[in-house]
Amino acid sequence: MKVYLAGPIERFSFTEANDWKQVVTQQLLEKSNGEITTISPLRGYPTYTGNTTIKEHRDSFNSYCTNPKYVLSRDYNDIKSSDAVLFRLSDTQSIGTVMELGLAHAEKKFIVAVSPSLSPFRTHPLSIGIVDVWFTTFVEAVECLVSYKN
Repeated sequence: MKVYLAGPIERFSFTEANDWKQVVTQQLLEKSNGEITTISPLRGYPTYTGNTTIKEHRDSFNSYCTNPKYVLSRDYNDIKSSDAVLFRLSDTQSIGTVMELGLAHAEKKFIVAVSPSLSPFRTHPLSIGIVDVWFTTFVEAVECLVSYKN
């Protein structure tokens, strides 16, 4: 089973945007005996250290990975080829993440979301209707995805 990992990127540093993905990937691999893999929209991005956001760094990357048409096409194809999508829906909205949510719904993917209980995503009719299962922790989300695979 393959799970696409979606969540805010541009307003975070590379480390902040990527760390949760690495932890979830490791947990899913371990708990599924290697049968659940993940795919990250950050793969191929140039890594950097520091606290500047990816958006602030984007122009200096000089990489095809940051070309808008490339990003849309790759993310769409990744979602389309995945069995499920795990969303990190924070308390502030991300345009890219909302687009991924719509793409995942259009492709009829199993959608798992992790967000604070007071997140605006949990009260909006469209996100309520799109998300299959809501959690407040990644531990719960990982358990759900392992169970879904079985």
